Amino acid sequence: FVKVEFREINEDDEELIWNIVYVTADMEKSGETIEQAKQNPDRRRYICDWGKPFDYGVIAETPDPEKKLIGLAWMRLFTYVNKGAGYIDDETPELSIGLFEEFRNQGIGKLLMTELINYARGKVSGISLSVRDYNLPAISMYKSLGFEFHGPPFNNRVGTTSYKMLLKL
Repeated sequence: FVKVEFREINEDDEELIWNIVYVTADMEKSGETIEQAKQNPDRRRYICDWGKPFDYGVIAETPDPEKKLIGLAWMRLFTYVNKGAGYIDDETPELSIGLFEEFRNQGIGKLLMTELINYARGKVSGISLSVRDYNLPAISMYKSLGFEFHGPPFNNRVGTTSYKMLLKL
């Protein structure tokens, strides 16, 4: 079992977020580089200019001395004009989460989500996310935390099907 330490995301962690997004968005499969992604408005909206109202995230790392990045969970509030795939309304932040593959299926993602949800409780009325229909382990985890499907399935940017899910707080 991996020992995990959690800390809050800050403005200096942007590169860590990009590293996780590279893995979780399957950018390697599509041939997209991190440098290309940094120019993509669809990706930038989730990461750049950290520190806006309702920006909050948690980083999971191994303890010192290695401090190896395990994963992140973060949420950001969007408006209709700059909405992401999991957008529901202007008051519901959208959650993103990613773990490097070797750390998946060990309960770490659920711990990250729990940290983030506990922070958000009392600050917002809900948290949304989008998930691809074939990501059954993630859907199962989200359901176990109280997320429910919200609205019909939709075609995502890569042409597969995704769902929006909502956790009411």
